[in-house]
Amino acid sequence: MMIPAEGYIDRVKDYSYNELIKERQRLVKEISSLERLLYTDSILNKFDRRKMVKPGPDIHYYFCLEYLSELCLLMRHKLEEERMRQLEELEKERRENIELRNKTKRESS
Repeated sequence: MMIPAEGYIDRVKDYSYNELIKERQRLVKEISSLERLLYTDSILNKFDRRKMVKPGPDIHYYFCLEYLSELCLLMRHKLEEERMRQLEELEKERRENIELRNKTKRESS
């Protein structure tokens, strides 16, 4: 049984960015595998495999695409958060350096 995209994202939302990259790679690999299965010329091969898998590969493919879409949005959001955090740290360091220079100037005067 496939879970909704929201449930999938709930499972991976606390992953580190590197873990999200690995998860994205896993999904892309799975999607590629399903595309080979679904879009090969062998109709008999597709029929036999569909009988063996529940949900069918077409449903699995659809959900994997949904997961990938949501995962990419999550990755973009995490990346933006990380960049903002880095900018805030740089700004804090800049202010501290300015304060230190001003203090040094006052002490030397």
